[in-house]
Amino acid sequence: MHASCSQTLAMFFAMREDQAEEAGGTRGGICMQYGVPGNGDRALFWTDNWVDGKPICDLAPTLVTLVAPIRKKTRTVSQALALVGNGTPRWVRDITGGLSVGAVIEYLHFWEWLRHTQLTPGVEDMVRWRWTSSGQFTVQSAYQALQLGRTAFHGADRIWKAWAPLRIKLFFWLASKGRIWTADRRRRRGLDAHDTCLMCDQANETPSHLLVSCPLAKEVWWQILSWAHCTCTFLAGEVSIQDWWEHIIAIQAPGRRKGVCSLFMAVGWHLWKERNARLFERSAAVVSVIIARIKQEVDLWVAAGARKLGSLFCE
Repeated sequence: MHASCSQTLAMFFAMREDQAEEAGGTRGGICMQYGVPGNGDRALFWTDNWVDGKPICDLAPTLVTLVAPIRKKTRTVSQALALVGNGTPRWVRDITGGLSVGAVIEYLHFWEWLRHTQLTPGVEDMVRWRWTSSGQFTVQSAYQALQLGRTAFHGADRIWKAWAPLRIKLFFWLASKGRIWTADRRRRRGLDAHDTCLMCDQANETPSHLLVSCPLAKEVWWQILSWAHCTCTFLAGEVSIQDWWEHIIAIQAPGRRKGVCSLFMAVGWHLWKERNARLFERSAAVVSVIIARIKQEVDLWVAAGARKLGSLFCE
């Protein structure tokens, strides 16, 4: 299992390296860097991080723009430092076109640095994993690297840790981010959309209105939470899905909260299905029918192993 995970992560980061290079970045900048080069047969001269852990395209960006893309992708360090013709290093011949003042300055600085660079024949270039101090790849460091720059989403744990079918978790993930295809989103995309909520015909249809603030939705929430012996109070004004979910969880006894999370997802899912039935099938169910459907769904979930959900009805 560990080897399989390592191989998968290594393949992922290799793809990230290729994508960065195609986007005009450096091939080694994301995950790998070369330590002191050995024979120079492996490290790429123009794009790999072999110059004190940095690529030449970062140290001499103006100069590198004068190098043909094919040379950047194929020229190794050993090839670039080899002398040709009148004793000129091959990397000099990779530079084409006229040099600006900035390019000349970078050229002179770079030439001076390369004069002191010595390769070691018979010794392979050493690749270092940049996310550990030892330079060795670990699954933990790869996972941490994947999390860099991420944006925390409040309430994500409630969605992914609740007992519910995956499709419903995905629905709530999108709904919480306002990315389900309610009327407001369709209008933002320039698509046709109905003017008001199909459930109450009183307000604009948004994810939070449809699943939380709609009068029909409130009636469903009240009856289902009462049926499950759960406390139910409503917040004033337009309330987001995550705020409503957090409020409902907070007013329950600690031992009942996991079960309430599953119940919450069952109710929201059936409200969404009812909305879609009214939109696409021109079929509207009364509240009692919606309640019966949710209860049937809950029974199926409990039978399938939702123990915390089932415990709500054992008191």
